[in-house]
Amino acid sequence: MKKAFLAISSIILFACCKENDTPIVFSHSYSTDSTYVQTSGLPSADAHNVLIEEFTGASCSNCPAAHTVLLGLEGTGHVNVVSLYITDFTQTTPPSGAHYDFRHLAASKIGSGIYGGIGAMPLGGVDRIPLAGSLLLGKSDWNSVVNAQKLLTDSVNLLVSSSFAGGVATITAKITYLQQMSTKQNLTIVIVEDSMVDIQEIVPGTAYPSGYDSTYTFTNVFRDMITSVPLGDPILDTMATKEKGRTFIRKYTYTPATMTPAIIPAHCRVIAFVNAPGGTGGDFHILQSWKTNLVP
Repeated sequence: MKKAFLAISSIILFACCKENDTPIVFSHSYSTDSTYVQTSGLPSADAHNVLIEEFTGASCSNCPAAHTVLLGLEGTGHVNVVSLYITDFTQTTPPSGAHYDFRHLAASKIGSGIYGGIGAMPLGGVDRIPLAGSLLLGKSDWNSVVNAQKLLTDSVNLLVSSSFAGGVATITAKITYLQQMSTKQNLTIVIVEDSMVDIQEIVPGTAYPSGYDSTYTFTNVFRDMITSVPLGDPILDTMATKEKGRTFIRKYTYTPATMTPAIIPAHCRVIAFVNAPGGTGGDFHILQSWKTNLVP
């Protein structure tokens, strides 16, 4: 096994929080990479796990219907969802009386740097694959595109695990190339949180004539990004070719940041994915994704 020891790096991000305007320093770092070639017993391709990046807002009355669609897709298996709340957008502003502000600058950078800007909600990207020339799809398209993506035979396997002790998580990602590849890939890792109850604007009706649900449960909320924003971290970037059987392992350490609302590690999941890094042609497609609990 060939090992390369990398200097610890940290990422400084700024969070837009209703009750905390101070820039927040996130403790994200990786210290060890390992790589080797598996010459025998190469695993078969895992089932493809589809990633949906949903752009949504607490003041978006049409967004709960999209959340319902996403929950249904998650229930079919092999679907991972990240709900992104961008800054500087009316529909992401928390409703009056809300306790939380889910907006995050990293979410905005994903929206602008990968999707070319967000002009309406709800919209979502499915594996960052364009449909009719657009990466941003309405909820009516999600089901068909997800089902098509599930049929893919992936060129990489991805396995992610997390351990948690003393308030610090160690997140390990293992990537195995199942065929020779000469293109570049990045690894992206985000933290999402469930079980967050607050006010959500909804379409007025009999149950909620005011148009607001004060006990709405938010799921898959983007809370943090462990890798570089917005494209992730390069995988074996100095290798012109990754041969079949090439395996790459990276370990990150992550300390949940102090922010409002506070991150509750037991309610969080790690979602990781291998993605094309853009470049000429703007290809950001996702080769494979994986999710695991932040706290096992």
